[in-house]
Amino acid sequence: MSAPLAVHHPFRPQEEPVFTGIIEGIGTVVDLTTHEDSAVLTIAAGDVVADLPPGGSLAVNGVCLTSVVEPTAGGDVGSAGGEAAGGGDAVSAGEAAAAEPVVSVGAEPAASETSASGQGTFVAEVMGETLRLTGLGALTPGDPVNLERCTPAAGRFDGHIVQGHVDGLGEVIARTDHAEWTTLRIGIPAHLAPLTAVKGSIALNGVSLTLTAVSEAVPPAAGVHAESVHAEDGISDGEGTPRAWVEVGLIPATLSHTTFGRLQVGDPVNVEVDVIAKYAARLLSFTAPDASTPRPLATTASADTAATTEPPVASAPSMSNPIPVTTPAPQGADHD
Repeated sequence: MSAPLAVHHPFRPQEEPVFTGIIEGIGTVVDLTTHEDSAVLTIAAGDVVADLPPGGSLAVNGVCLTSVVEPTAGGDVGSAGGEAAGGGDAVSAGEAAAAEPVVSVGAEPAASETSASGQGTFVAEVMGETLRLTGLGALTPGDPVNLERCTPAAGRFDGHIVQGHVDGLGEVIARTDHAEWTTLRIGIPAHLAPLTAVKGSIALNGVSLTLTAVSEAVPPAAGVHAESVHAEDGISDGEGTPRAWVEVGLIPATLSHTTFGRLQVGDPVNVEVDVIAKYAARLLSFTAPDASTPRPLATTASADTAATTEPPVASAPSMSNPIPVTTPAPQGADHD
């Protein structure tokens, strides 16, 4: 077993990256080298990562990853020490690009673009938790992946707030191809179902989508907390309990510019629900105290006595008890 990839680069301050779910290109997995509880993922990403420095962020199928190697100009991918990442079985970025060219969203790639698509390589270290909670651990060389760079502060915000923090692993449970569009039904973990709503936003494999339908609310089985159900189980208990799911409608542009055109029933899907819904649910979990519950008395103690007093209650302002107003000092060039 080879040692984890060692990368040395100057300290680069990091801010929390934000994505919008608008895919910039489709990359190709070159290699996934697994270690004891981590992996090194190498992707042929083309121009999407042409100027991505070490420490830069890239969403891969909706998972925010950090670049650990300078982009190369083609050929084998090396670590900071010059050794090839992934060992002798790794496919070079140029070979992967020849088999599966990187597609940039917005236009069909020209012949010159296809030949140059292997010039950008992205390498990231993935910890065990990410491998277990997302579909990254099941990737194999040649697999296509959705790619998105984080949104600059002055950039256009076309999708919705996507953090790149996958909440659970879903699965395609139905695909219906209509004449000019496609419907996908995705089974999702039970604890995510309350955070979805028709016409709400969701990120599936990193793509910002609008929900066209959601499953009905189903109470958890007796004695089982909703959050204790694992992602792979959904809310199906094997005894007829309906499974939680969401549906999305995909236009031809989305099918051709993302990996959704190739998804089939049974394929895993990374799911990130709307962050606003998560914060709203978190706030509601802290219930306000009942007004009928008496407030505890404040206790003060002295050397020889202890007394309890009610906390002071501020009186509401009125004509007889106006709020004092302080007039600020005039501001000017000579004010100090």
